[in-house]
Amino acid sequence: MTELNQSPKEKPFNPQLRQAVREGRFVKELSSLENVVLVGQAGQDLEEIFNKTEEVLGEVKTENKEFIRRQRERLGNYMRDIGDEEIAGIFKEGLLTSIKQQYRLFRKISLSEVAKLNDSDFLKKAITSYSFDFFYSLRMAKNMDVFPSTALEIAKLSYRHNPDALLKLTEKFPEFESSIISRAAVYHPKDPEGFLSKVKEALPKLQTQFPEFESSIISRAAVYHPKDPEGFLSKVKEALPKLQTQFPDLSEKQIIRALVTHHPADTESYLKSISSK
Repeated sequence: MTELNQSPKEKPFNPQLRQAVREGRFVKELSSLENVVLVGQAGQDLEEIFNKTEEVLGEVKTENKEFIRRQRERLGNYMRDIGDEEIAGIFKEGLLTSIKQQYRLFRKISLSEVAKLNDSDFLKKAITSYSFDFFYSLRMAKNMDVFPSTALEIAKLSYRHNPDALLKLTEKFPEFESSIISRAAVYHPKDPEGFLSKVKEALPKLQTQFPEFESSIISRAAVYHPKDPEGFLSKVKEALPKLQTQFPDLSEKQIIRALVTHHPADTESYLKSISSK
């Protein structure tokens, strides 16, 4: 694991690391194809595997203190407001979900495979693969100016996403702001591309229904309120006149954005905080 700070394009590239990452990504792909379900409680067998994983993780962290220090250093000030304990907790949560994913996949395709998860060497490879994608995902997010806490949520989902997931989504959907791309990755991890495609298909109708709203406002409504964006935008439209009367010094754009980005109960207090009246 001493070379996990290398990207796949850098040379030389540890063959064992390459194999571990390749196997980890194959598990992601196969889990998606097999529709592996991650919700629900872990049984006794899986809890024992979790305990074993935590033991092996402790060994790996001890063996690779310098690597962990370098990763934190490479992120620089990007994570300055997030403590090491919080990062470690999010990493561990994602790692154990990754192990759960493998456990349920193995049970689904071949029960004999489950025994691998009791092997320390196999678990070290699984930890190596997840670690590589977790840290690489953070560096990709940093380069794309993703909000740090959101970047951590995406990195935690390294059992679903490869590190270049955000970049690929951004290239495929250039019409969407980065915050929308990130939300799709976090809240629709099974198929963010499919979710964004549906949003894209819904936009023309919404733009026709609500021509007074900017495209970014309509896109946000479709992403944050996918079940009923029309209903949400109608409520925004209804609330606008009263707030314009109440806050005449604020522009229509400011009020609309407040209505869209703040919870209804908080909108008025937020507008009071930015109003000069």
